[in-house]
Amino acid sequence: MKTTDINTQIFGLKPKQKSIEADLTELYFNKPGASSPEELSFYRNLSEDLGLPLQTDLVVCNPPWIPASFVRETNPLDNGVYDPDEKFLTSAFNYCRLHLSQQGEMLLIYSDLAWQLGL
Repeated sequence: MKTTDINTQIFGLKPKQKSIEADLTELYFNKPGASSPEELSFYRNLSEDLGLPLQTDLVVCNPPWIPASFVRETNPLDNGVYDPDEKFLTSAFNYCRLHLSQQGEMLLIYSDLAWQLGL
């Protein structure tokens, strides 16, 4: 059971929550610019296939926090710390561009460690 599922069950929110596991970088990294009708159709169909709404009011994002293009993946922990070429962060912003409602908000949890290190 995923931590998200456990937490929503503990706080009585399970009926209001659905979690999925998906690679945002595969689906959203190369999506700059205006949304074409084909692109919107793809994401509408993807949302339907996953049983998710096309629009959401809240996105909580805690991306890897060191933008280091020189890092090579050596273990799973690296994926939580290093974001080569800021792929995850870019993908998260592209996701929000397509799926966040007009009144929606993105909560971005981001460390200032990279700034302190001068990266």
